[in-house]
Amino acid sequence: MKILVLSAYLPGRGLHGGSSRIYELFHYLHRYHELTLLTFKNRTDDDSRIQELKRICHKLYVVPMMDRRPFYWYPFEPFIDYHSSEFRSKLQKLLKKEKFDLVQFEYVQMGVFLPYVTGVPTLLTEHEVNFLSYRKNIPLLNSPIQKIKTYYNSLQMMKRELEILRKVDRVICMNQLEADALHGYLPVERMTVLPHGVDTSYFAPMPEIEPEPFAIGFFGAYHHYPNVDAVLHFTEKIFPQIKERVPEAHFYVIGIHPPPEFDALRKRSDITVTGFVPDIRPYLARCRVIVAPLRLGLGMRVKTLEAMAMGKPIVASELACAGMDLVDGNHAIVANTDESVAESVCYLIQDRECSANLGREARRLVEEKFNYTTIGRQLEQLYHEMGHKTNH
Repeated sequence: MKILVLSAYLPGRGLHGGSSRIYELFHYLHRYHELTLLTFKNRTDDDSRIQELKRICHKLYVVPMMDRRPFYWYPFEPFIDYHSSEFRSKLQKLLKKEKFDLVQFEYVQMGVFLPYVTGVPTLLTEHEVNFLSYRKNIPLLNSPIQKIKTYYNSLQMMKRELEILRKVDRVICMNQLEADALHGYLPVERMTVLPHGVDTSYFAPMPEIEPEPFAIGFFGAYHHYPNVDAVLHFTEKIFPQIKERVPEAHFYVIGIHPPPEFDALRKRSDITVTGFVPDIRPYLARCRVIVAPLRLGLGMRVKTLEAMAMGKPIVASELACAGMDLVDGNHAIVANTDESVAESVCYLIQDRECSANLGREARRLVEEKFNYTTIGRQLEQLYHEMGHKTNH
């Protein structure tokens, strides 16, 4: 099949969940289908990723994100950053020049280009139900004004998001919880649950790297605010409790786009903020325990799966484990309070045997249920279903 994919982010490994997902699925699908990718690129994106994509894409078109936001009348327009005339022009030329069997939108904000796609089956990957994510954040806000503003923003997001989801032929959700949340708004038969996964040959244990005895790690892309919130909350509320019991504990904040809020953390001797690293695997391998104390957002957390695939013991909030079917105490430790996170981390630092068992079972779960080869085959089946319906 000839498939055109429109992506809000430049795909690549080890950066953030959605970017990794698109890259890994391309890596599988390019052997069987002709893939054309039209994608946005941030100024900070590493150009080496473009060379990697050229090897697996039939054609690749990259559009820089706009430096200035277009003027808009509403106080909050959720997809304003993607109203790019350059992207629209490239899309229109592509559709005029070539005939595609399917157009796939990665992230709901790419739905702003839906009006220019006609006569072709459309598929949209809903990486996160955004309006629900906004509402989930409201109870954690202290200011009444911020709560009102966030609720207003959630309504604006809901209007734009549902308008797009209702117009595409098929919607992919990351887990059953989010699919269930959309059931009242979309027909069930137009939704498919296809979880995130991991390349288990790439993300694998690295026995040649000895973990530091007291190293704790968190990793993610920090343009995504739930990751910023998790780091700040961990360092303020949870890390001090860990330090009381394990004074030698060191916290590694790994990942791209660390914000100015992390500047104070950089000055501490017991915290390392890495910024962008070309390969996150050695950093994860160096950590004794990986934490994912997420409080905000929705979707499925690829960071948790990647760490599990590397056989690392995980302490995570229930939110960070959504859609993974993991068993608390067997595949990871699920902890939702500051005290239980601190206690669990200290326990795993000190009990090497328990840590090893947890990591081993985590790896096994990912191999069985979240390997991208399996998920790629399921996506292919969806392609063929959509193509069959179109032909009939």
